[in-house]
Amino acid sequence: MMRLRIILICWIAFVVCLGSAYARDPQGGRESLFILGAGARALGMGGAFTGIADDVSASYWNPAGLSLLEHRELGVMHVTLYEETVYDYVAAAWPILDLGTIAVSGIRLGSSGIEFRDQFGPRGTYDYSTGQYWLSFARRLFGFVHGGSNLKIISENLGDFSATTASVDFGLLLTPFRAVSLGVTVQDALGGGLKLSSKEEEIPRNIKAGIGAKWRSRDESYAFTADIDIDMTEGQPASSHVGGELMLFQNLFTRVGYDREYVTFGGGVKYGLAAVDYAYKTHDVLGSSHRIGLTLFFGPTIDEQRQARDSRRRENEQVRLASERRSRADALWGAATNAYERSQLDSAEVLCSQVIGYDPSHDEAKVLLTRIRSLLEQQTREEIEVQSEQKAMENLIAERLDNARGLFESGKLAESRAEFDEVLRLNPDNTLARDGLQQIDAEVDRQVRSYIARGDEKFSAREYAEAIVQWSRALALKSDLVEATRKTARARALIDADRKVGDAVQAYSEGDTVTARRLFEEVLDIDSTNQTAIRYIVIMDREQAPVVTMEELKGDDEYWIIYREGVQLFRDKKFDEAIDKWELVLQKYPGSREALQNIEQAKLRKER
Repeated sequence: MMRLRIILICWIAFVVCLGSAYARDPQGGRESLFILGAGARALGMGGAFTGIADDVSASYWNPAGLSLLEHRELGVMHVTLYEETVYDYVAAAWPILDLGTIAVSGIRLGSSGIEFRDQFGPRGTYDYSTGQYWLSFARRLFGFVHGGSNLKIISENLGDFSATTASVDFGLLLTPFRAVSLGVTVQDALGGGLKLSSKEEEIPRNIKAGIGAKWRSRDESYAFTADIDIDMTEGQPASSHVGGELMLFQNLFTRVGYDREYVTFGGGVKYGLAAVDYAYKTHDVLGSSHRIGLTLFFGPTIDEQRQARDSRRRENEQVRLASERRSRADALWGAATNAYERSQLDSAEVLCSQVIGYDPSHDEAKVLLTRIRSLLEQQTREEIEVQSEQKAMENLIAERLDNARGLFESGKLAESRAEFDEVLRLNPDNTLARDGLQQIDAEVDRQVRSYIARGDEKFSAREYAEAIVQWSRALALKSDLVEATRKTARARALIDADRKVGDAVQAYSEGDTVTARRLFEEVLDIDSTNQTAIRYIVIMDREQAPVVTMEELKGDDEYWIIYREGVQLFRDKKFDEAIDKWELVLQKYPGSREALQNIEQAKLRKER
């Protein structure tokens, strides 16, 4: 009762504030033909519904709110206005799990028996009607952002004249908090105009923006909802809407609102899957009007559909797992019976136990398991009683042979060889063991040839470390491979030579030519074709040779001509041929600094 008192106090405070707002904010202006809106609930709240929009009438106020619906809803409203004018509204919404909500709705305003007059008197009576019909779609876009849109057909009829056009509405609803929501709608954002006779009238664009708030008691028996909207239509001043709703005992509702210049009141009753709503609005000129609406809720809710889907998925998963377990049990049962028929009782016992593990209700497996265990016990007793040394030896040899064959088929040659050797130790005349050893030798030879061939390929590609790995594998199979041992040593030496080349180059770059020459010579002792070592020794020889001046070179007519030919080739940009000429000069005159410098210049020009 204390919570009920608090809710009533808040509701009274809200009504007082609403009355103050009404007193402070009078506003006039033209009203559109569909200014009444849609849904008796929203109209009882003064048309302040853009920020809430949580029932089937959201297609009018904010189509994004359709994505909040849990039930499939059908709503109707009827209003009788002055001069026998009728205003009807109907809407149906169908939320679809994981897709969104689809809705169809329509409003029709109609009046009959309108008398037309001109300066000559009465010209007869006509009927007038106008309507809007929507196809709506809404869904949660991401997080707390909901979006929706209407594809709308607008028609107007007056006597013998009629006009039809189409337009599009867009809506957005944000629910960042459980108790607060924000909404905006652009009505007739895209559309044409209506032309009854000679003049076409454009449909004005309307923008609604609202903020809503909700509060519910812990047991959800009581709730309070409020909304404030701003309504802006092209060519008219902005208008405001304020409204609130109080829910009592989950099925009684009372509402109050401020719609532009007028106060609205309303209430409703919800029972089961039906709700009846009533709204009342005052008007200074047109008088008061009563709006009556009916909403039906049908079908499972989205949450119920989700739970049903999850339940179906769990059931399907359980069925699938049960089917897999049965299939696995059947496969194991087949293997168990085959093993039993082959007298492989140990295997059959294990397989039967696995069958029972997958299918505890498998009675045949239980019976067979009992039989197998009885046979195993009997077999054990018989073996203990009648087994002789010879029989034991034969069984042992057979077991060793089977084990050796299995190891051979698994590629475990060393273990297989040990088993065959053990058989020959027990029975030196066993031909099966000798045949097995011959097969092992043949397989070892094949693998050795393969490893040596791969090692040779890696060696040719100068991948010495990988070559050593391959040859080592061959030596692991056959330790007496002299050639593989020699190649392995050679590869290690070449790896050492590569390391020494690196050390020598480092020493040379640091100016330690003595160490560099020693290391390069050690490399050539290992690999006389190492081009890096040869090139660096030639460079150091030239650097240490006595300097040959240009005058000395000119004194040798033959080599002076060769030198000048190199200069001419350099000028002709034939750098390789110029380098060859100067190399000939350096063979006789290694101390020719000019030839050395020219070669370096030619190499630089080539790189460019």
